[in-house]
Amino acid sequence: MEEEFEVLVTEKLIKTTSVFTSNVHTCVDRDYDAATGRYEYSSTVEPDGNLKEVFEQQQRSALKIIECCEKLCAQLLKDGKRIYAGIRIADLHYDCSDWDQLELTVE
Repeated sequence: MEEEFEVLVTEKLIKTTSVFTSNVHTCVDRDYDAATGRYEYSSTVEPDGNLKEVFEQQQRSALKIIECCEKLCAQLLKDGKRIYAGIRIADLHYDCSDWDQLELTVE
């Protein structure tokens, strides 16, 4: 007979994506070029404000995606669907439940 054991699962996911904001400032760097005897200037645009807030307004976190999948599964089950795209909906619904977000970092 199989025994049940409670385990703690920790995963770290990473995703490179883009967000859009008009709240920015320009940084100008000046470097001396010894070969030409001149200063060279370069500029970069950097965002102002909280990128985490901008991300949360524009995209879904991994936890939010899981929560959306859980809602979809619940609706599919309610509609009488049991298997979709070769996936058992009840199993996926169970897998989506009880996740917590410990940290969300946006850099």
